[in-house]
Amino acid sequence: MPYSFETPQRQAISGIIIIFLANIKKFGNVLLVLALPSLTGKDVDLPIWWMILGFVVLVITWTYFEWRHFNYHIANGYLIINEGVFRKEETLIPVERIQSVQINQSFVSQLLELAAVEIDTAGSGKKEVKISALHIDFAEAVKKHLIALKIENSTESVPEQELEQQPLIRFSLLDMVKVGLTENHLKMALAIIGIFMYLNQYSSFFGFDDDEVVDSSIDYIALILPIFMVVYLFTSVGLSLFFVIIKFFNLTVFISDKGLSVKAGLFKVEDSFVPLKKIQIIKWLSNPLQRLAGYKSLAIYQASSETIKRKKAVTVPGCQKHHRDEITQRFFPEVAQDEDKYLLTPVPFWKLRLYAFFVVLPLLGLAPVLYFEIHEAAAGIGIYAIISALFVFKYTANYKVTVSENLIELNKGFIFTEQVFLKVFKVQNVAVKQNIFQKRRSLVSLEIYTASGSLTIPYIPENLGYALSNKLLYDVESSNQQWM
Repeated sequence: MPYSFETPQRQAISGIIIIFLANIKKFGNVLLVLALPSLTGKDVDLPIWWMILGFVVLVITWTYFEWRHFNYHIANGYLIINEGVFRKEETLIPVERIQSVQINQSFVSQLLELAAVEIDTAGSGKKEVKISALHIDFAEAVKKHLIALKIENSTESVPEQELEQQPLIRFSLLDMVKVGLTENHLKMALAIIGIFMYLNQYSSFFGFDDDEVVDSSIDYIALILPIFMVVYLFTSVGLSLFFVIIKFFNLTVFISDKGLSVKAGLFKVEDSFVPLKKIQIIKWLSNPLQRLAGYKSLAIYQASSETIKRKKAVTVPGCQKHHRDEITQRFFPEVAQDEDKYLLTPVPFWKLRLYAFFVVLPLLGLAPVLYFEIHEAAAGIGIYAIISALFVFKYTANYKVTVSENLIELNKGFIFTEQVFLKVFKVQNVAVKQNIFQKRRSLVSLEIYTASGSLTIPYIPENLGYALSNKLLYDVESSNQQWM
C-alpha cells in the first residue's frame, strides 16, 4: 500500500492515549505537590479528589491540543515537524544528517498497534525527533522512506538497512533461560546487602536498638546459612531471568555489511539499527557462568555525546562462538588481515602500585587492630589482603593491548572480562598523561578518545608512549575514511 509523506498529517487518533499517559508521567509531580498537604493530614479547602479530577481534566485538554497541533511531513529533502500548544515550533531536519531511525513500542503501544519513530542526527546530544504514536505499518513506511531518501541524497547504491533474510540470532524461550541463568548475580547480592544496611541505619525508627538488627541478623543467618543461600540463589536467578525476558523477549539480530539490526522486548519493543559507519567500539563481555556456557555478551557503542553514551550502547547477550566470529569478521576484518601486531603490557611498576594500594595499605591497619585485640577484624583484613593480592595478580596479567596498522585491541579483566576492538581511524584524540610517580621513572599513560568513550593504556615507557601517540594521530590525520 503506497503512503503519502508530502502533505502534513497528524499522528494516529488512538495515539492520544499514548500522549495522555506520557503527560500524566510528565506532570505527575505537579499533582503530588498540590496534594501533599492533604496526604500529610492537614486541613485544606479543596479535597484531594477534586484536585485529582481537575488535574486529569487539564491533562486531557492539554493532550488533545498537543495532538491536534502536532503534524509532520517529508518534503524537499527535509523532515518537517510542527508542534506546540501555546508556543509554536517548527523543526527542519535535513535527511542526509539522519544517522539512525528506530521504531519502539511500549506495552500500551503494542495493545493499540502503534509505534514511536525516533530519529537521531549527527551532532545531536539527544533524540532530535520523536513521533510518538503512528500505526505500526505506517511507522515502518516512514522509516523505510527516510532511509531511502538518505541513501538517494548520499549517492549510495545499496540500501543501508538491506539485511540478510535469515537472522544471525533469534532467541527462543530456552535461550532466554540460559542467558538468565548466566547473568551477573553479584549485583543482586549487593542489592540485598544494601537493603540490610539501610534497615540497620534506620533501626531505631523501627523500634530496635542500634545494634539489635546487626546482632540478631548475624546470629540468624549463621544458624540458617544453607537455607539463606538457597533462597538467595533462587531469588537472584529468578529476578535475573525475569529482567532478561522483559528486555530481550523474542530477540532477533540481523547482520549485513551495512550494519546490525536488533529487535527485542516484551512490554517495550525496541527496533534498533546500528549503521557500520557509526560503530566506534565493540566490547565482548563475559563472567564465569557465561564462559562456562560458552557465551559472551556484545556491547556496541555508537558515535554520541558524553551525556547519552551509555544509552547508545546496543547490547546483545548470549552470543556463541560462531556469532562472535561472524560479527567480528563483518565489522572488524582487520583482526585477521593485519599481520604486524605490537603487544603492549604495562610495566611491573604499575602492578607494584596496585599491590601497595589494595594489599599493603590495608595491612597497615593490622597493627592497631591487633593492639586492641579485635581478632575478628584482624582476620577480615588478612582475608581481604589475600583476595586482593590474587585479584591484582590476575588483573594485571590479563591486561594487554595489541596495536596493529588499522586496529587497537584491548583485553582486560579477571572475573568479569572485556575484549575491546577499536579501528585506528575512529580515534578522536590521544592524551599522554604523566603523574609525579611516572615522571621519576620515565613512564606515561595513554588515554585514547573516541566519539563513544575512551581506552586506557597505563604505565608504558615514555618514549614508546609518545611514539604511539604520534603514530595514531598521524594515521588519523592521513586517513580518508569517515569516522561516522
